[in-house]
Amino acid sequence: MNNPVPLIIIIAVLSCAAAAITLAVSSNRKKTAMKELKNAAKKLVKEQRLNDSLIEKKNRKTQERYRMIIALSWKENEKVSYVFDPSEGVRIGRQPEGNQVMIPDDEVSMQHCVFYRHGNDLLLEDLRSTNGTMVIHGFQKSWVRGRTKVYDGDRILIGNKQMLVNVFWIDSAFL
Repeated sequence: MNNPVPLIIIIAVLSCAAAAITLAVSSNRKKTAMKELKNAAKKLVKEQRLNDSLIEKKNRKTQERYRMIIALSWKENEKVSYVFDPSEGVRIGRQPEGNQVMIPDDEVSMQHCVFYRHGNDLLLEDLRSTNGTMVIHGFQKSWVRGRTKVYDGDRILIGNKQMLVNVFWIDSAFL
């Protein structure tokens, strides 16, 4: 009679090795995606600094050394990511006019919500959308009533889209 124990051990070892390889590849993809988003954030700050230096402003605001940049990512057929400076506000809605992010989904209102910076905080305000906006912070889910603080790594549910929010602080002195 054949002993099945060595075969089971071999299968277990191969399964563990396959799981470890899958985890390593997934982790590497996440690191690469974060690096690409951070590089896009740095590029955005460089472009804004160049524009600020080229445009003569009568009421020039004091230049900030650290700039908050947010990245919104979600998966459609392939991953979609956008990088924004929330100082001016980032509007999300169904119509292309007046929104920086347009989501063609019947569950999304024409002017659904807006991200903006208030001091060192990133706020999300629901613009009285029909179906509401949900913030998922870890395992805690909450509907946005008025405005709420959003943190790096939070997920936002807008219509049928779940967006991942990444917050970057870029030190513009080193750009």
